[in-house]
Parts: sequence; C-alpha cells; structure tokens
Amino acid sequence: MSNSNGTPQCFLKLMLIIAGFAAIVTVGRPVSGQESAVEEKVTESSDEAKPDKHELNLKSLDFIFEKIRDSTWEKDFDIEGWTKKRDEIREKITPATDMDEVRSLMGEMLGWLGKSHFGIMPEELYDGWDDEESDKSDGHIGLSFRMVDGKVLVSEVREGSDAESKGVKPGWELTEAKGKPVGEFTKALKDSLPDLMKEHLSTVVGFALHRRMGGAVDSELPLVFLDGKGESQSLKIVRKEQKGEVVEVFNLPKMVIRHEVKELDGGVGYLMFDGFFAPTQIFADLKKAIEIARNGKGLIIDLRGNGGGIGGMAMGIGGPLASDEFDEPQYLGTLITKDMSLKFILTPRLNPYNGPVAVLTDEMSASTSEILAGGLQALKRARIFGVRTAGMALPSLIEKLPNGDRFQYAFATYVDAKDRTLEGAGVTPDEKVTLSRDDLLSGKDAVLEAAIQWIAKEAG
Repeated sequence: MSNSNGTPQCFLKLMLIIAGFAAIVTVGRPVSGQESAVEEKVTESSDEAKPDKHELNLKSLDFIFEKIRDSTWEKDFDIEGWTKKRDEIREKITPATDMDEVRSLMGEMLGWLGKSHFGIMPEELYDGWDDEESDKSDGHIGLSFRMVDGKVLVSEVREGSDAESKGVKPGWELTEAKGKPVGEFTKALKDSLPDLMKEHLSTVVGFALHRRMGGAVDSELPLVFLDGKGESQSLKIVRKEQKGEVVEVFNLPKMVIRHEVKELDGGVGYLMFDGFFAPTQIFADLKKAIEIARNGKGLIIDLRGNGGGIGGMAMGIGGPLASDEFDEPQYLGTLITKDMSLKFILTPRLNPYNGPVAVLTDEMSASTSEILAGGLQALKRARIFGVRTAGMALPSLIEKLPNGDRFQYAFATYVDAKDRTLEGAGVTPDEKVTLSRDDLLSGKDAVLEAAIQWIAKEAG
C-alpha cells in the first residue's frame, strides 16, 4: 500500500519508530500496594475505574488483542495461545475496579509475548498534554542512576542542578526516596516484570528512576544517600527546569532532549545526546563533532542512557560516517514487517569522515541506539565500548486506547547488517568496560578513557 506519492506506508512507519524507554517501565506494573513512593506521577493520581470506564477497558483489551494479531511479523505466531491469554485476562479484568490492577493485567497479557516495546502508558502521564502552561513534568533533580552490584548508584550529577549545589557526588548510593527504601522499589519492579525481562532489571530501574525523579519545577524530593564514606545523607533536592530541546512528538509525553558537543583533550570530537529526537540540533552537533575529528584524531558518539527515538535518525547519523570505498550501498540493518522488508541504507557523502569512530553504550542504550551502534559495528565502521545494550530494538508505534491510556506495540523485527537479531541479545561491545563504585566516586569515566586511548592508538 502506498500514499499518493508512491511511498510505502511501511516506510512512513519507519520514520516514526519510537524508543522503548517510554513503555518498558509500565509492562506488568505492580498492582496497588506494591508501588514505591517514587512512583508519584502515576499512582498519586490513580483512582478507581469509573463504571463507564469498565466498558472502555474491555474495548481496550480487544484493541490490544486485535492490533497484535493483525500486525505481527512472525509467520509462526501462536494465535491460539494469544486468544487463550486474552480470554484469561478478560475474565480477570471483568470484575476489576482499580485502574492499577487493570493495567497490571494488561501488562501480564503483553508479557506473554516475551518481547520488548509492548507496554501500557497510563493516561495520567498525559495530563497537561495540550496545556502549554502546564509544567507538571518540566522539572528534574538532575541525577542519573545505574545499578551496580545490586545497588542503585548516582552515575551523573548534572551541572547547575540543586543536587550538585548540595554536594551529591557520582557513586553515592540511593537508599530511600520519600521515606521508602529503594530496595523495596527495585524488588517490586523485578517481581512485576515478565520472566524474559528480569535480566534487564538494571535497564528498567534506570529508566524508571529517571522518570520518577521528574516533577513540577521548584518542587522538592526527599532522598537519602550513602556517601563515599558510608555516611547517610538526607537531602531535599529541588527540581529545576531541564536544559535541552523540548520535544512534543507523536503520542509521547513531552520530553527534554539533552545534547552536547565538545572537543576533548588530544583533538577528539565528542557528541552526546540522550534521545533520537530534535534532528536539526543533533545533526548540527554531529557536523561540529566531525569537523573537530577531521582536524584531530577521532570521533566519539556517546549513546549511554539513550533510550532511542526516531529510527530514521540512525541513517542520518551513520551517513556521514559511511565509507566511500564500497560499490554496493551500505546499510545499518533491515526492518522486517508482516508485508515487506526495508533496509536502513546509508547515503554516502561527498566528503565522508573516514577516521576512527568510538561508540559508547550501556544497559540503557536501547532501540534506535542499538540500531546505530550495531549497524556501525557490523560495518566495521565503529568500535563499541561499554557494556551490552538493552536488547530492546523492536520498531514500534504508540496509539491511544479507548480508555485513554497509550499502547506501545512492535510492528516489525530488526536485524543488523550481519543478520544478527538485536532483540533480546543487544549489541555486545568490542571492548567491555563496566562501571564500578570506586571509579564513580573518584570521578573516573573508564568507558570514555578506554575510547580515547583506542583513538590515540589508531591515530598513531
């Protein structure tokens, strides 16, 4: 099927691939009584399902069932098992009166699929969506977290944040949020995940905490840490307006995309961005980073914490890095839908950058990040540093359900240029470099240092 210009509808979907970070924290959400206090944005506004919403919940269940049945790319999809699961969940949802329970049951049904990029996003996340004056989620405490050896550690303190002014340091362990132990939150989150997602707990925890640290500008969030000396630090961190590009796109809540370009010591161009959105700004940053690299030693693309976004941007970033030595078109990978296949072709530039390229990844590099990193690795155009990516690379779309919630679903699978399936497996780095608390406390970025050392060696 094509539009009036002859462009396949599937290609239009390709340009709208949405990252997994918005939904992976909602599949199989804990039912009432399991939420941590940091689950503030959703649970504080959650209420009992209204009588008229009961019918809408059942219609939403049918919508989910039919959408997956009709859009699956799997030729051997177990339609009988899928139907039985729908019937089982319908029996449980029919008497349900609490929206958290309804969403958890829908998450259970989606968990049966055993794949990423299938999730329910509560309607409450979209409060203020059309209100330009709303600042309900514009603030953030300016901290990022990663799980290291089972503990939730501060991995980044943003410059200018209230957390920085109050002395929070990378490597501090987060132990409480709003009076509730963080360990209870991570345990409840783990228990709520489908079995196939449990190995991705650190990924889910990182994204979940990032979202839950947001809120109204100037609001306070009480947190308790263990500092580098093992002493407890109880602080009230004020949320400040986030710096970056404000993005309101598709059926996603408003986001702020951070990006940075700079020259590192030794003439290394460095590009960081935490979402594949705001293409004008990101492509401009890429051009600057490449110019630095041309006049220096190499290029680093930092995808750590980047949950993905618009799939087409991976081609835009990979294009200037594509070698001009091949007769055949180069491509990052192939999108495979129910009806057709599409290649992520890289368009060579007249003056491509052929120098060393290092890509930094971690367990929160997901979706389009994996498409770019895996593709450049398969083409031997970049060396990957860090740890294995999230393994959540399925292209997906988000639609509004009859009950007001949003439903994210994958409509295709994806293989890289070597026909490797990234879903579940992720991108394995060429050089594995893990986080440690000692490195964080000392301010050492071991992943970045390893990439710089490699570039220096390649540049001679």
